Amino acid sequence: MDRLEERFVFEEISNEQYIKFKVKLEQSKSEIEEKMVDASFNLSNLDLAIDKSLQFALNLSDLWVSGGLDEKRTIQQMIFPSGILFDFKNDCYRTTRVNNFFSIIPLISISCKGKRKGTTQLLNQVSLSVAPRRLELRSIV
Repeated sequence: MDRLEERFVFEEISNEQYIKFKVKLEQSKSEIEEKMVDASFNLSNLDLAIDKSLQFALNLSDLWVSGGLDEKRTIQQMIFPSGILFDFKNDCYRTTRVNNFFSIIPLISISCKGKRKGTTQLLNQVSLSVAPRRLELRSIV
């Protein structure tokens, strides 16, 4: 829009061209804004969703054992969204992609192995850190 106005001011385009392209650009802008609103992510229940997801991940083996065929398929599709493939040449199963939520669990487990307290180096890299508290010297007046 700025470039269009600049060209109009310096008489590089006529008034009719300015109006024509201005309307076209405004329509394009409004379409993009509508798409952005439609694509926005609703964060109203994010904490609840994270809590439920963590509880699900903690009880995954129990859910697998106690679940029927449909439940096992749902769990499998949730963890491996691209499916599980069988490699006949090597006689083994392959997965092409693991859900990001579940893929970080083994990394955290490995980095926490044998530690009972404290934070791991991985968690320090993943999470944002808070600036340490400083002691300020009081000025004597």
